[in-house]
Amino acid sequence: MIMGHYVTALIPYAYDSNRKIAPFWLFLLLPQLADFLMLAFVFMGYESISPENFFKVSFMNMQAEMHFSHDILPLALTAVIVSAIVGLLFKSKRLFFIALGLMLLHEVLDMLVGFKHFLSPNHTQAFGLGLYNTMPILGIAFETIFCILILSWYLRKRERLGYPLKTSAKIILWGTLVGTTIAMTLIAKVPLASLISLQLG
Repeated sequence: MIMGHYVTALIPYAYDSNRKIAPFWLFLLLPQLADFLMLAFVFMGYESISPENFFKVSFMNMQAEMHFSHDILPLALTAVIVSAIVGLLFKSKRLFFIALGLMLLHEVLDMLVGFKHFLSPNHTQAFGLGLYNTMPILGIAFETIFCILILSWYLRKRERLGYPLKTSAKIILWGTLVGTTIAMTLIAKVPLASLISLQLG
């Protein structure tokens, strides 16, 4: 899941738009922290993503070895540590639980829609549906529906609280979160390089 992780930032932000608890960038960072860690581990050689060439990647052929950043126990430990640091820095117990929820929700959504994850690097039993590798269109459809539901709820919540978003902001949110997710169907089964060659041909 990609945009589906970002849209979860709107859940706490709907109740904290005046930034009393934390800045919005923090709510955006926490749901995607596992993926940022994965990129760092890939760069250091501890994890891997294949194919390495972005233009040869499709959801169907993508393989990710991300035991340290995404296996259940390592991610849970990371979530507790990061959430504790965030809670201490902002002096907020409530923020500790928000951060913990956002980071753990990343794992749940990944297993429902994205890739399978192991309990720990030493275990061989994987958990999750693995839709990206088996039925990517279905996985992207679930992610699109999830984005639509959360975004619709967020916009209604803002209106009920008395500070609705401007039309331009709504268009940006719908285009970025929902439009981008739908566009991912283009590389669900066919790599971008093949898609380009088909168009050029």
